[in-house]
Amino acid sequence: MIVNLDVTLRDGGYRNNFDFPLEYALHHARESVAAGMEWVEIGYRNGSFKPKPGIGRTGAGEDDYIRALAEVVPPTASA
Repeated sequence: MIVNLDVTLRDGGYRNNFDFPLEYALHHARESVAAGMEWVEIGYRNGSFKPKPGIGRTGAGEDDYIRALAEVVPPTASA
């Protein structure tokens, strides 16, 4: 079985200190799901390995970011 997984907001963040604008992250997640991605990794929670000062929203994974994403792309029953 092949599963489609998008990691743009997580691994792509290494290029921009995880500082994606919120509107971009929301749009990207919504469109990834609409395109058929079964999984969209939205970032890290408190940094990838250890907290990093000044890290952007997809690296910090704060509650308001996760809530905003859940509003535009609700979690599925299989998640």
